Amino acid sequence: MAGPADIIWGLQRLLDMEQLLRDPQADGAGVRVAVIDTGVDVATLHQRCRQRNQEPAIIEGVVITPAGQPLPHSGRHSAPHGTTVADIILHWAPRIALFSADVFGVDGVCTVEKLLAALRWAVDTCQCKLLNLSIGISEERLQPPARRQALCQTIQYCYHRDAILVAAAHNDHPLVLSYPAIITPPLLSVRKGDSDDALLFRYAPDTFTEFLARSCAYFGPFATMSATSWAAAHLTAIAARLLSLKPDLKPFEIKTLLYWISRSNTFAQKVSHCDIFGRKMPGAVIMGPPCFSAARIDICTAIANKMQRAVDIGPPCMLDGCDSPTPCKRNSLTAANPAHAPSASARNPIIRVGEHCCRSASPKRANSQRPTYAPEQGFRLLPSGGW
Repeated sequence: MAGPADIIWGLQRLLDMEQLLRDPQADGAGVRVAVIDTGVDVATLHQRCRQRNQEPAIIEGVVITPAGQPLPHSGRHSAPHGTTVADIILHWAPRIALFSADVFGVDGVCTVEKLLAALRWAVDTCQCKLLNLSIGISEERLQPPARRQALCQTIQYCYHRDAILVAAAHNDHPLVLSYPAIITPPLLSVRKGDSDDALLFRYAPDTFTEFLARSCAYFGPFATMSATSWAAAHLTAIAARLLSLKPDLKPFEIKTLLYWISRSNTFAQKVSHCDIFGRKMPGAVIMGPPCFSAARIDICTAIANKMQRAVDIGPPCMLDGCDSPTPCKRNSLTAANPAHAPSASARNPIIRVGEHCCRSASPKRANSQRPTYAPEQGFRLLPSGGW
């Protein structure tokens, strides 16, 4: 019977990038994607599809008025930004059905009311499964608080309708935070990554964002500039490829798949250093979030060694009847009090929560707890909120 380790290994092999993201059937077929942006130039996108020897995609769209009303789309964009985003998605998921909502229009301003109307239109009218938001709204523009509440409620509404939102962080993130990207639980928040492979992404939660994806585009006046807008478009295409293999995936299932894929061996990323517990470790290998990384294991081992030396020094013995003026070295072969020398089976004990130098039960030592570390378990949390 297969054990837990075999099941996890099988999942990692099943979720390998080569078997999922590069599957020939992962082309976005049957997936309805909404691009809420500056609109798209339909003729240009069809021309780009033909240049890649792809069938021109089905593209529909509307323009959202200041009053929140969707009007028929003329096939032109109000700015090239939305066309560049759509081109990235169609490049890697060519068989999607694309729906465009221009929330800038002739006045060139995206308001909260326009954004909310576009989200409702994409979910209710177009029945879109994927929503790309390569735009953001600053916190100042969400005043009064009722506006922010309306945005959060609409995001939750989309989530409960099984719509997957991919939101780009601000280009200067985390110095500048923007909505809705920082509302991370119900959506996929993306910041800039530097990968040369468009299907390479990484789960790296940090300051209200969770994913990194390729941040370069292929077409448009700003295509060569690194931007979170292009990173969000790449992750949208990746999600569309997964949905074309299993269309009924829910938002949390997509996020789980992306998390596991980013942890697979194919996606292991070598970085110059890793800051965990405030310590730099050269040549660390990050495979997903730090709490599951090989670097953390090395760092925890180093910390445990330092803790072991601290235990060897130890506080003065507190056992009843022990008047030794020097520390009782429980983990040493030579104890200050020979009666307290450890047995052969206890010379290398595991440090555990609440254990003292001499296993004292004295009330004076009741709050003197140490962090717990075992090589096979890692650190445990202290009741007082320590490590």
